[in-house]
Amino acid sequence: MWTYRRDNIGDAIIIGRYSLNLARQIGYAKGEAQILNFIGVFYRKIDDFRTASDYFFKVLNYSDSLNLEIEKGYALNNIGQVLQLQGDNEQALIYLKRSLNLQTKNNHKEGIAYAHLRLSEAFHDLQKFDSVLYHAQLASKLFSELDYKEHTLLALERSGRAYEGLNQIKKAISIYHYVINSNELSDPSILKAYQDLTNAYINNNKPDSAVYYARKGLKIKETDLDLLSNIILAYKTLGNKDSTIHYATKTLGIQKKLAIEERFRYTKYLQIAYETQEKQDENITLKYQLQITKLVIISTVAVILLISIFLRILYKRRKREKELNIILQKNNIELNTLNASKDKFFSILAHDLKNPFNALLGFSDLLYSEIDELEE
Repeated sequence: MWTYRRDNIGDAIIIGRYSLNLARQIGYAKGEAQILNFIGVFYRKIDDFRTASDYFFKVLNYSDSLNLEIEKGYALNNIGQVLQLQGDNEQALIYLKRSLNLQTKNNHKEGIAYAHLRLSEAFHDLQKFDSVLYHAQLASKLFSELDYKEHTLLALERSGRAYEGLNQIKKAISIYHYVINSNELSDPSILKAYQDLTNAYINNNKPDSAVYYARKGLKIKETDLDLLSNIILAYKTLGNKDSTIHYATKTLGIQKKLAIEERFRYTKYLQIAYETQEKQDENITLKYQLQITKLVIISTVAVILLISIFLRILYKRRKREKELNIILQKNNIELNTLNASKDKFFSILAHDLKNPFNALLGFSDLLYSEIDELEE
């Protein structure tokens, strides 16, 4: 994703958004904050400062909630750079200093180095060249300790700009030559060094040297407008009218071409934004469908579970009823047996006592009828 940031910003944004969703799915909080910062940087590179800032402020809010201070420091640094690119350098300094303080608190050397580098750029725009030199030298030292070779040279180049601003042109030119001859810079960084070098030669009244190094820079990128502007100024200073017109005409053609490319890039950016939004909407729909499916599954399982519980209760109740019926039948049999035994007992008892009781009754009647005639 990060390797696409120079040449394929559109692809970088798409990969970044995909990575962001992945980080959220697996619950990787630090990775989510880092990717938000990366996507913001991608939008900053295509001058979409509003969207870039939205992502950086998301990092601030997200980092505050999870205490991710290092990522918060990078977000503050990025916000400061956006403000600086928009010309609000005083406000940029506030964010950049907050970034420096936070990274220093956490003893995060890389974050400290980046904060010093961005501070040097903001102070350069404010033409406070002593501060530029101070922060650029600290950034160069820290990047060197981290063995970040290209960033070390970039910070050193900022030192050259500081010396140029302090009217120490020869020292600035010496630094620019050192940076260009290092063979450690990417093409975009080398072009910036050539821009600074040719500008320094023009300011030092050496237009011929400016032409020489401008041509070397244009071999890397023949459409670089800053180098073309410098070579036009150098030829104009030398009084070379034909070369001045030649490069001015070339510059005009390139500007028209770049304007067309910019419109095409903007159209492509809108297409990417549309496709990204469409993908997000699709993901939201799929997520909603997944939630509905989960809900249906959970509901089905719950219903099955309830039915199972009901059937189990019913089964136990039926089983208990059967057991009680068996006990009742057994008790009925025993009761019938006891009733039969009782009836038999009373029948025998009545039969055996009948004659004695009849005799007794006979004697009782006799005694009663003859009681008056009996002697005392």
